[in-house]
Amino acid sequence: MKLSQLRLCRPSQSRACWLVLTLWRELQLERFWSERLPLSREGTRWDQVLLVLVATG
Repeated sequence: MKLSQLRLCRPSQSRACWLVLTLWRELQLERFWSERLPLSREGTRWDQVLLVLVATG
């Protein structure tokens, strides 16, 4: 995927979520953030919380 060639026309909410998830995976942000955001004592996956916040933001 070349971000310089990315174009989004008439985005819907579902397309925007798909785009966020696709970019998240392509950029390997899950691995990046999981290394920097450790589990809480209760087992919360902060990298996944961040993904939800980004996707719905």
